[in-house]
Amino acid sequence: MSTPLEDVDLSQYKYGRHESSFIKLNEYRKDGILCDVIIKSQDGNEIPAHKCVLVSNSEYFDKMFIGPFKETTQDVVQINGISSNALKNLIDFMYTGELVTIGSDNIDEMIYGADLFQMGDVRNECIAYCNRSLCDENCLTIKVIAEIRAMTELSAKCLKHALERFNEIIRHQSFLDTDVEHIKQLLKDDNLNTEKEETVYRAVIEWIKHNEIERKHLLPELLTHVRLLFVAMDFLLHEFQSEPLITSSPECLQIFQKIIELLNYKDGDTLSETIIITNVRPRVNTIKRFSREEMSRLRFLKCSSTSTEIDYLNPDYLYILRDFGLYDLCRFQMTSIL
Repeated sequence: MSTPLEDVDLSQYKYGRHESSFIKLNEYRKDGILCDVIIKSQDGNEIPAHKCVLVSNSEYFDKMFIGPFKETTQDVVQINGISSNALKNLIDFMYTGELVTIGSDNIDEMIYGADLFQMGDVRNECIAYCNRSLCDENCLTIKVIAEIRAMTELSAKCLKHALERFNEIIRHQSFLDTDVEHIKQLLKDDNLNTEKEETVYRAVIEWIKHNEIERKHLLPELLTHVRLLFVAMDFLLHEFQSEPLITSSPECLQIFQKIIELLNYKDGDTLSETIIITNVRPRVNTIKRFSREEMSRLRFLKCSSTSTEIDYLNPDYLYILRDFGLYDLCRFQMTSIL
């Protein structure tokens, strides 16, 4: 007597048949066979496609073609804000599962397209590309893209890289092309890694000169974020007397005069409250050493609090260069109170 045959498990063919089906659909798409919609880019190029494939790969198209929208019955659908090449790459991905081209020249619009079509896998691949390619030359450019596209972790990584590699990134065109808000973000940060504050000042001057007509008016504000109290006196005097951007600006001259007056302050001199500078401290990684004579000017001046305890991080305290030994510039903490 014969026994019944066991059921055959065909799941082993699942992915192969799925892949072959999409290969066939892609061939049909390229030949214009059974296509029921044309996706038109903003630059006029047309890409034939199958609605069922678009809907199955993108929630954007699912809502467009299944929902109560006019595109449901349209044969041609216009997609704006993305080039034909990027649009083609994304539709190719829907058919093949392969992203052939992601590069520095199209990463921004690829991320835009991934967000528009709600394709999380493409977005993740774009983020992975940015992480792999992050370097001194492009970290500020990628940071801008990351902020626009709400990629908070990537944005934070770009900022950390820019702060750590400040001396290197300022040599690249991307630094000169960066907008003023990102420049201010770098200048304000205590973790900006530089041995000398003079480097920070020179970077600001070069950034202004890159587009002097449009940026010159921004210099006084940017100078308030440069820690000029920790710049050598001879450097300050030279810039005060010879840098055209400084000598031609009454606001910049006033900033320099205030710093120079503070650095020249001696015991017994009358110090006007109008020249005291608030919330200026050495950066964490500053290793510049003042001479003993210069260090002897380190001193805190108590502002609004009546407490005798001086809190280094409390913005209620104003401080100027005075009295040697008040705090350690390298360790960024107080070591003694005179």
